[in-house]
Amino acid sequence: MDNINRAVCDPGVCSARIDCKALGERQTAAHERHDELEFGLSAFMSDKTQTKRGADWDSVGNDYRALRAMRPLLFLENASLATPKQTTGLPPLIVLHHILVRSPIPLPHTLHGWAEAEYVRWVNDHSEEEAWTLVEGDLSHWERIAEAEGDRSDAAAEYIQLARTVLANTTKGVV
Repeated sequence: MDNINRAVCDPGVCSARIDCKALGERQTAAHERHDELEFGLSAFMSDKTQTKRGADWDSVGNDYRALRAMRPLLFLENASLATPKQTTGLPPLIVLHHILVRSPIPLPHTLHGWAEAEYVRWVNDHSEEEAWTLVEGDLSHWERIAEAEGDRSDAAAEYIQLARTVLANTTKGVV
C-alpha cells in the first residue's frame, strides 16, 4: 500500500500544485482533475480483492488526507493561505507551491531549469527542510532580479509575504 501512496498520492499532490500554473489558474479544471484522481483511488481501495491484501484507508495516511485537503485550498482567498487553520492537513510545501502558482514568481524548478517531473523527484528525494530552503532561495532570487531591473512594482510583494509567513510558521512548528 505504501507503494500506491508513493506512486499516486505523493506525486499527485505535488504535481497538482505545479500543474495549476499550466492550467492558467482554471480552478474548475484543477478541481476536476482532483475528482478524477480521488475517484480512481477510491475505486481501487474499494475493490474487494485489495482489502484481502490488507489495503485500507489508514494505509494511505497523510498523503491522501493532503490530497483531500487540496480541494478547498483552490478556493481560499490569498490572505487565508498563510493561516494554519485554513490549510490544516496540507504539508507546508504544498501551501508554498499554491502561493507561488498564484503569483508572478516562477516555481523553483523553473529557476533551476528542471522539468516538473525532475522537481517532483527532487522533492521526494530531499527533506522538507531542504525543499523549504529551495523555496526561500526562489523568493530571494525573485527579489534580487526585481531590484536589479529596477522593478518597484508590488505585484509579487503580497505573495512573498504570504510565503515567508508560511515558512516562519513552519520553522516555529505552527502548521
